[in-house]
Amino acid sequence: MNCIEHAKEVRKKLTGLVRNTMLMAGKRWGFGEDMRRAIYEGVVAPIAMYGAGIWGKRAQDTRVRRQLAAAQRPFLLTITRAFRTTPTVALTVLAGIVPLAHQAEMEYKKRRHLKRDCCKDREMDRSKWVHTGVRHKVLDQIGSGEETTEGVMQVDASRREDRVGIGIVWHGEEGDKERWEYRMKDGTPIDVAEEAAIWLACRKLQETECGGTIVTDVEGVLQRLRRFEPKGRIAEEVHQIIWEQMNRGHPIRIRELG
Repeated sequence: MNCIEHAKEVRKKLTGLVRNTMLMAGKRWGFGEDMRRAIYEGVVAPIAMYGAGIWGKRAQDTRVRRQLAAAQRPFLLTITRAFRTTPTVALTVLAGIVPLAHQAEMEYKKRRHLKRDCCKDREMDRSKWVHTGVRHKVLDQIGSGEETTEGVMQVDASRREDRVGIGIVWHGEEGDKERWEYRMKDGTPIDVAEEAAIWLACRKLQETECGGTIVTDVEGVLQRLRRFEPKGRIAEEVHQIIWEQMNRGHPIRIRELG
């Protein structure tokens, strides 16, 4: 479906909705202006703007703008109670409501700016990642090496139907035990959940300013983490935390269960 067809579908949806609205708001009875405006802003506008972050790029196309204006006009007449011969542009001014075409364009630009800002933040974070010259020291802490004496943290991911959760159990050096559980997004692959659990365990060790051994039962996750150039933001951040903890004298080691 292209943008023009989408605009026509929006008009069809709003045409049925405006009939119901008019039944509740006559010229001399029914909802007042505040209620009619609230219905428009809370129901009509969200329906019209669904997906505007994508199709809003073409919102100023003459054919799209015409369909959106025709869909918005009945609601503007209901809110302002102006004469039916009043131009649509004048109705938007009287009602103090932004035309749907302009609103869709703003939604598209806002989404584009947010995406650009996220990319900037990602590049800024990338500059802090582990340098390739010392990455081999980080890889030595994953999948091999002796356990630390500061405690063991076991991680595990489980799945029941589409529901996925992760658990972390901390066994301290003095025999203390603590447990955390988190719910992942439904349908998350089990290996991705296990990798996220390792990342959370690393973060908890970092926040408490101590080291430890993280134990996992998924060998494939260890293989991904041991890549010299890890794929994904989580793996790269795990490397970064391990490197920082090594420099602080609280090393973190990750090994397979068994």
